[in-house]
Amino acid sequence: MKRFLGAIALAALIVGFCVESATAQMNGFVNYPAVGGVGVKLFGDYGRGLNEESLKSNYFGGRAELGLPFVNFWAGIGSVKADSATVGAATSSEMTYGGGASFNILKGPLVPVHVAVQAGFGYLKRDLGNNVSSKVTKIPFGLSAAINLPTPGVGVKPWAYAFGEYQSRSETGAESESKVGFGISGGLEVNLQMGLGLYAALNWSSIDFGAEGETDTTESPLFLGVGLSYKIQVPTLGM
Repeated sequence: MKRFLGAIALAALIVGFCVESATAQMNGFVNYPAVGGVGVKLFGDYGRGLNEESLKSNYFGGRAELGLPFVNFWAGIGSVKADSATVGAATSSEMTYGGGASFNILKGPLVPVHVAVQAGFGYLKRDLGNNVSSKVTKIPFGLSAAINLPTPGVGVKPWAYAFGEYQSRSETGAESESKVGFGISGGLEVNLQMGLGLYAALNWSSIDFGAEGETDTTESPLFLGVGLSYKIQVPTLGM
């Protein structure tokens, strides 16, 4: 019972952090699912936009993931800056916040496959100058799958995440716009027994913010994500 209550308290703590920080997937970075397993996992992330529609932005940030036997929670914060040459004007770094939760529908010690349904929330506010700002809110939701490959001495885990994505955009003095798009992300984690790990991932999405009847208005940004991680085993979370 004490272990169970301790796990619930820790889950409540990280959920509270998510809500406080505007919870979810960060703008300028890949939609990364919760595939870390039971324990606490910390990430140091770098993201790079690879095409014009991603504004060839650079992202630096960090995440924390809490894994329980049936659910996972995560939250993160980062800084993203669009490429000045791509935008055609001087740009500055902006803070973006993110987080979310997932529910495991297939996972177990004898099953190397991890399947989960999950959703997140991301937020970015950009200062455009002259007391004008823009805001982007996105909510990805979908199905993720990961496989723990049987490799000696090291954990190799490929994963994929297929998602729909609700986006809302607004600018000072103008009405907000909301659309639903879709996308997919995938990557590979390599985790050492000492807890250290590294990963690489790609994220592609598509959403049409054009007015009815307009053509060539679909946006399809492509992002690369790479980084390091450290897994902290917490025996009491295994319940």
